[in-house]
Parts: sequence; C-alpha cells; structure tokens
Amino acid sequence: MKYQQLYQGVPVYDATITSTKGEQGISEVYGVMAQGLASDLPVVKPNISSDEALELAERHHLHCIAQ
Repeated sequence: MKYQQLYQGVPVYDATITSTKGEQGISEVYGVMAQGLASDLPVVKPNISSDEALELAERHHLHCIAQ
C-alpha cells in the first residue's frame, strides 16, 4: 500500500510511505515523511483559487514553450 502524507489537508510533495503485506500482516515499511511542518508552516491557506492556479500554470507552460 502507498500512503501520501497530508498537512492540513494538503499533500506534502515527495512525502510517501509504502508498506508491503505478508501472510502475517505488514512486513515492511519504507519511504519519506516530512517532520516539523507545524513549526515551518503554522497555517496552510491558499492565496489564490484553484482556477487561478490553473491559469498561471497554463501561462507559464505556454511561455516556456515559446522560448
């Protein structure tokens, strides 16, 4: 199974844990978890809407292609 770490409902980039299950339950767990997020990011609040984020990403992508 693969688990994605979330912080205040937001996925943490490149923070996943994978577990394997054997006959007697979970046999192995490995991956990366971010720690200390509460002290680094006390509040996660978006400054822009999801529509604005998509528009900015599209504009950036088109700008990169044009160069």
